[in-house]
Amino acid sequence: MVLQSTLANFPNTKLSDLSQLSENYDPLEKEYFFDRDPEAFNVIINAISSGELHMPTHICSAIIRQEMEFWKIPLNIVSECCWKVFCQFEEENQIRKNLKQEVEIYESEHRHGMKNSNEMWKNLENPGHSNFSLVR
Repeated sequence: MVLQSTLANFPNTKLSDLSQLSENYDPLEKEYFFDRDPEAFNVIINAISSGELHMPTHICSAIIRQEMEFWKIPLNIVSECCWKVFCQFEEENQIRKNLKQEVEIYESEHRHGMKNSNEMWKNLENPGHSNFSLVR
């Protein structure tokens, strides 16, 4: 259970703006239901309660980032001690994207050369292979 006053600590977030008119409110149960990861939600609630988000080691930072975006939690709540871990996935993902792009560029530039070198070997190994190989 989370107090409304705790949720109000961060205005302009989904949690601070709960109303009984919300599509997530169940009037029969008198509770809100959000189909979210409960462990990640606990990280968000703890951050709102303490004023700082600390990254647990067992949850991917990309999941926490998604939860923060969903709940409209500002990034400046991430504690200094956890900022590097929080950003690590995004940095590594960008490196992977850059490497993939570089490999694709390299392969497309050298694919034509590979075809030519394969043809050259065919011509050298089999002189009757093409008209080019017959020229001496």
